[in-house]
Amino acid sequence: MNHHIKIFPLAFGTVCLLSLILLFAPWTLFSQNSSSSSPDFDRNGVVGIPDFLLFVSAFGTQEDQEKYESQYDLDGNGEIGIPDFLIFVDNFGKEVKHLPPTCMQTSGHLHPKVTLSDRAGQYQLTLVEVVNGTDARTARGMLTLRQQPSELDSLGNSATPLYGFTDINLRAIGAYEVGDPDSEDPQAPGVLVLESDRDGARRILLRLGADANRRDDALFDGAYTVLEVREIAADGFAGTWRSGLRLSITEGYFCARREF
Repeated sequence: MNHHIKIFPLAFGTVCLLSLILLFAPWTLFSQNSSSSSPDFDRNGVVGIPDFLLFVSAFGTQEDQEKYESQYDLDGNGEIGIPDFLIFVDNFGKEVKHLPPTCMQTSGHLHPKVTLSDRAGQYQLTLVEVVNGTDARTARGMLTLRQQPSELDSLGNSATPLYGFTDINLRAIGAYEVGDPDSEDPQAPGVLVLESDRDGARRILLRLGADANRRDDALFDGAYTVLEVREIAADGFAGTWRSGLRLSITEGYFCARREF
């Protein structure tokens, strides 16, 4: 009992201190902070007081401690501290967009300044084939995205901020495997993120297959499988996919939901 009495003032003091910062800190000081995780911890679409109370419950912990939870480690440095709180403050009161609970078709155009460069991590990837306007076959697997080495962060006119790999079975939806999609080699990765601007429009592609992504410009038989990002949300991204070889084309939509 005495143990809990000693801890309570410390926890109460932490809440009070962070609350004062939340209320009175100059918001412009935090405008440069960014995060690959969403501070909308309760997923109600708005960063508010309930999220603040959840954050406080893990404040001061490190990844080797029991109360540590990675969702509150907004800067991803293995410790939940003041830098994470500053990111939280920067987002307080803002609406947060989440992907629908089930994978759905999405359309539209990306904002000119959006990027996947801060989205390294693991995702649950779902690809749905569409035939004559109707959902057909579905494939699911894990997608891992890693930060690209600085010497490999561009290819032609496109930025390549991330590379990665996936264990998804492309053949299950009639898509082509242009080399191993599970390759972890940065010089020939199974997945390569390409970002470019064309006629004022932002385009983000995930090209699948190690042979298609070889840095030595090796030729292949013309087959391709490409995911095109149409929407980026706090917990992942979604869009359309297309795969083909000569006159044979399959297509559909996809969702990549962040796991950790």
